[in-house]
Amino acid sequence: MSKSLYRQIYEKMVCSKPQNLDSYVEEISDGLKKVLGVEALELKATGNNIFNIKDNIQKFTENILISDILLGAKEGATLEGVEGVVTYLKFSDGKKISARLKGRECREPIFGSESYMALRSAIENARRVNRLEVVWLGKFDRLRITYEAAETECLKVHFYKNLKEEEYKYGLQMFRKFERYGNGKLIKAVEMESQAQ
Repeated sequence: MSKSLYRQIYEKMVCSKPQNLDSYVEEISDGLKKVLGVEALELKATGNNIFNIKDNIQKFTENILISDILLGAKEGATLEGVEGVVTYLKFSDGKKISARLKGRECREPIFGSESYMALRSAIENARRVNRLEVVWLGKFDRLRITYEAAETECLKVHFYKNLKEEEYKYGLQMFRKFERYGNGKLIKAVEMESQAQ
């Protein structure tokens, strides 16, 4: 779900990206390589991404453009084609990283943050997402839902307000839409009694 929602905002950014930006990034990275004079830069880049100047500049410019889109949305612009934004993400890559990213008061999107951009590869390769908070932008006015999958057999869905039946169904429908097994089969959701907390 996190990857798909990021992809939606990323595609929106790609549509707004200036046409000559890629060639400009290439030009800047070539110029920096010459000025820096780091020996065996390409070889070092294979072992440590910090040496991949072009990739880092590319990510930086994408971060600026995505942040601008999100800022515009905060000021009232619509995010057409973007169904929701992630405001909290707790994940593990199963090897080295266990991380938590949180927007301000768990209401601000994490997609425009430097932390998200720095961990984007780790998030893409994450073996397990334990908790995901999403603000759905579409049908209802910023419906905020937490999907918690810390227990492998049970998904806990937490809504942050008293909701109507159609809002509940929408939150579950969006989960089913984005969370499918690799074979395209829907994950079976069994409803349980809600617990007031």
